[in-house]
Amino acid sequence: MMRSLVKRWPPVYRRALAIREPVYRRRQVRHVNAYPPARVKLAAIREAQRRFGLRILVETGTYTGETAWAVRRHFDLVETVELDPDLFRLAQARFARTPRVHVHCGDSADVLPRILTELREPALFWLDAHVWTTRSARGTLASPAREELELILAHPVSGHVVLVDDARLLTGEDGWPSVDELRALVAVKPGLCFEVSDDIVRVFPG
Repeated sequence: MMRSLVKRWPPVYRRALAIREPVYRRRQVRHVNAYPPARVKLAAIREAQRRFGLRILVETGTYTGETAWAVRRHFDLVETVELDPDLFRLAQARFARTPRVHVHCGDSADVLPRILTELREPALFWLDAHVWTTRSARGTLASPAREELELILAHPVSGHVVLVDDARLLTGEDGWPSVDELRALVAVKPGLCFEVSDDIVRVFPG
């Protein structure tokens, strides 16, 4: 019964979200032509994983767990962080029988340092912890991407790859960092490349 519930619950929950949790249309309408479909973003994760031979994915912003679920078989370990307690419990149930996926509850500013402490090899970071729907939890800032990137760049292991989702929203307004702010952080680290394409900020070894 429990196994059946875990399989059925996420699709049902997603339909409920579509009905009950409207998207913040102001930002979406402003950038409607720049928003690629989910398959493009999943392809970016897979391409980075193959290109750099990465076996670990660290995700901030689990939400309903769609990204972690889609790529779970391509990584040896997936660490995903969710701030909202209800979404965390949903993800816990969804991945209860997937031992390679670890779901953490808390603010990425607190959880990410703990994950980094355990990392002994390069990882792929998918930074998606920001307010997007009315169901999204908000920490101190609408987007902690700058703070997350600073933590990753300071980590002693080299070779990390960072993908920051929803680049079109990185305007420097309303608690969001700007693309230029992120570029400036990367510029002081030798050997790193900075690109923006398909609505994703990409930081990778050059």
